Amino acid sequence: GEWSETRTFITEQDPPEQITLLTPQDGLQDVLVSSSPSFTWTEDENATSYHFELSQGSTIVVEDEEVSGTSYSLPSDTLSYGTTYSWRVRGINDIAQGPWSDSFSFTTQDSLLENAPGIVFTVEQSELEQGGTSSTRKANSMMCQIPWL
Repeated sequence: GEWSETRTFITEQDPPEQITLLTPQDGLQDVLVSSSPSFTWTEDENATSYHFELSQGSTIVVEDEEVSGTSYSLPSDTLSYGTTYSWRVRGINDIAQGPWSDSFSFTTQDSLLENAPGIVFTVEQSELEQGGTSSTRKANSMMCQIPWL
């Protein structure tokens, strides 16, 4: 017999699978607020981009639905002292959004000074006389004692 007319077709892409989070590790404590941690996860071959979400309780702090790789760096000044955050990621492609990863959580340091026991600040006020005049000036000084560990 004769061949039928040529037809073309496109197969559907598989939806992304559940992502595995890598860093920061789940339950990490005393994360430096100033460090703006980098978040990393495993690659999904079916994902063309990723949806990243950082939250504090039920409040979303950062959300980016167009992350092109397998890492995300927070903008500076995002984290607060003594706060527990959770984060999760899901893969996205042209046909679907994959399931959310399991959530990981981490807690930031309490404060810059609370993590450095033994630091003592002393503020002193004194009067300085200027030579040959009757005027005096007040001067403030601050001393910081930091123990060596």
